[in-house]
Amino acid sequence: YQLAKQRLNSVLGRPIDTEFELAGSYDLQPASQDARYYLEIALSSRPEVEQAQLAIDALEYLRKAEERAALPSMTISGAYQRNLDPGFGQADQQTSAAATISFPIVTGGVVSANAKAAKEREERAKIQFEQLLLAIGLEVHSAFTRLQTAHKNYLSAQQNLVVAEEALRLAQLRYDEGAGILLDVTIAQSEVILAQSSREVAAFQVRTAYAALQQAVGKDSLTKDTNKIINQSAGPAGDSNQEKGNS
Repeated sequence: YQLAKQRLNSVLGRPIDTEFELAGSYDLQPASQDARYYLEIALSSRPEVEQAQLAIDALEYLRKAEERAALPSMTISGAYQRNLDPGFGQADQQTSAAATISFPIVTGGVVSANAKAAKEREERAKIQFEQLLLAIGLEVHSAFTRLQTAHKNYLSAQQNLVVAEEALRLAQLRYDEGAGILLDVTIAQSEVILAQSSREVAAFQVRTAYAALQQAVGKDSLTKDTNKIINQSAGPAGDSNQEKGNS
């Protein structure tokens, strides 16, 4: 136990002999919502989703620009000139305007080729975006399943501890009444210690699974941000409940 505390002090970059007491950041409760709820949070909070959407928008603008390259264009220009010291018969100011309309006649297929290439880049970006959504969905569902499994293992370990403590109580009672031997009490005490250790390991797995879900969602607080909506939501979600959770 002391070595574990010293290793933690080393990781935190503080004096090895610093004394501290750990406090759990998660109360070992199961996830209050279903996986679809956390997926919607992930799609609205993870930055790579917004980055991919902006990339698609940019490629769409480029495609439209390439497609408009074959359309007629008009250029309008204007000029204003003022002479501070005009000569004889010369106007002191002059304004001119011009309008030019261009009709591309021969493009050699360059415009259509560029538009086709821009369209293909846009389609590839959309496919990559769909793949990103699928990857995030898999990550969130896997983390959610891991948390649910870890919590069930914790409940099982907790029940095993209750059984072991009851066995110790009965063994101690038989020994006190002279109906049992000390070896039975010692074995029961050992079983209680093992059950306590298994429960702590299960609790650690629950906390790490919760942290994995936080990482998959992309934020510490596993509640929805009502001010930010993503079009690619996984479906309707239930009412949000306030949760306790730190990374």
